[in-house]
Amino acid sequence: MVKVIVLIIFLIATPCYAWDRNDTLREVAWQGLHLVDWGQTLNIAKEPTLYHEINPLMGKHPSVGKVNTYMCLSALTHLGVSALLPKEYRIYWQWISIGVTSGLIIHNYNIGLKVRF
Repeated sequence: MVKVIVLIIFLIATPCYAWDRNDTLREVAWQGLHLVDWGQTLNIAKEPTLYHEINPLMGKHPSVGKVNTYMCLSALTHLGVSALLPKEYRIYWQWISIGVTSGLIIHNYNIGLKVRF
């Protein structure tokens, strides 16, 4: 799954309108953070008596399959939105996404969530 996401990033992101190296670096950074969040969320799914999910789209105790489906689709959606946004908005979208996802990862780490696939 990880290899597929990385391949899609490089195949799709390169020909995008006004896409440059910095756009690619920000997208790869977010996708990497998203991967960490994915692993932490799988930990929630595997230990429902210890943790619960706060994303209302997944529910409090999502299955591993639901987590994988949601995270895969959100990774592809983020790339698609990044590619379609004009450059002046793309930068904000990517930086805000990086900030929010970083905050989630830090929160998850602080409550004891590990990254497990």
